[in-house]
Amino acid sequence: MFGLLDSRGKKSKTLAFVVVSWLVVVVKFLLAGVTVPVFGELPPMTGGEFAAAVAAVLGIWLGREWKDKEVSGA
Repeated sequence: MFGLLDSRGKKSKTLAFVVVSWLVVVVKFLLAGVTVPVFGELPPMTGGEFAAAVAAVLGIWLGREWKDKEVSGA
């Protein structure tokens, strides 16, 4: 099954999702406003939109860490 190892050494599907999502958001921000031959001109992305997307992606990861901490009792 697809997954990365987290800091505890456990396989994490959530962390793999966060990595892929993070890469997509960063690539979209870097290519915003650029004309790509196949897709045409990509819509612009402001800093606020980038920050909101990053906050959403990090929220998924931080929520998982918080839930795991509550379950383990650490």
